[in-house]
Amino acid sequence: MDQIKIGKFIASCRKEQGMTQAVLAEKLGISDRAISKWETGKSMPDSGIMLDLCELLKINVNELLSGERIMAEAYDKRAEENLLAMRREVEEKNRQMLRTEYWIAFPSVIAGLVMVFVASFIEMPVWLRIVLIVFALVMIFTVAFIAVGIEQKAGYYECQNCHHRYVPTYWQTSLESLKQVDDKKTAVDISWWKEFAIGDLFDKLNLGIKNPQFNKALDVSEEQTDEFNLPLVNAKHGNNGIMFYGRKEDFETASMTIDIVQNGTIATGDVYAQPQETGVLWDAYLIKLKHEIKSEYTLMFLAVVIERAIKERFSYDDKCVWDKASLLKVKLPVDSHGCPDWAYMQGIMQKSELCIKQLKQAFV
Repeated sequence: MDQIKIGKFIASCRKEQGMTQAVLAEKLGISDRAISKWETGKSMPDSGIMLDLCELLKINVNELLSGERIMAEAYDKRAEENLLAMRREVEEKNRQMLRTEYWIAFPSVIAGLVMVFVASFIEMPVWLRIVLIVFALVMIFTVAFIAVGIEQKAGYYECQNCHHRYVPTYWQTSLESLKQVDDKKTAVDISWWKEFAIGDLFDKLNLGIKNPQFNKALDVSEEQTDEFNLPLVNAKHGNNGIMFYGRKEDFETASMTIDIVQNGTIATGDVYAQPQETGVLWDAYLIKLKHEIKSEYTLMFLAVVIERAIKERFSYDDKCVWDKASLLKVKLPVDSHGCPDWAYMQGIMQKSELCIKQLKQAFV
């Protein structure tokens, strides 16, 4: 994240609300020097006051972390980008902590083993032999204790459901390290999720253009206006898949859909949630869940899961057409009956701002 950009955005929003740094600091219960550091990009707001800060500035956490106002149609995509950026920062911090662990543990264990070897096979007074062995064992177990603490702080031993942290024993740590030697950790336990074919969950909508005299040069706009107010999906990478806007009367439309880009050098396989009324221009299509849902959060969850399943499978030379995409499978959380747990999906996404706050706390 760009701290300079975020700082300038905080300053701009503060001035829009007619507050000085001193006034904002007083409302938040902090010093005005802290506000100054935020606005100059030298530090970030602490997660404990981030929500209060956003309330005072009349913005949301997503906009704060983006450093700019976000249009409604781009909100979902930017939220995903911010969550991923925060996750990457946490993962990098964890990797740095692990490197520190290795640099401490490896030389110390080697030194301890050398001392034990020397004490066992070289002639010396018995008392010195005992001292060396005891010292070596103490050093090895002390380093093991520190290593476990580092791994716990890095989040390896945090319950993914209740977030309770526990300190494992030395042997638990060793066995877990062996099992996770490929370093592929997941942020969420998905072992209980179930696979579903995308085509079993969604129908492809065949939406067309109603205006028989449609002319792209005259009947769409790159800017959303009172006349051109209908978002149109096409082969667009970014901006939630929207490049043009059309007149509602010119297009067949649908809402609470998911947009899949089927063509484009970069955009092929991009997936976007489209909760608003939307039309189709070209090189993309809309799919709609067979099960009726009303939550935009559930829709956003499904879009993320689907993109993970299809993005790497298709390219400019291998179009992401529905006949192929529908056959791929996604993993979804399920209820006690083995059916997709829509409420769980909604709950995860509704807590996105809380997730950002929790991820931010990992830096404290």
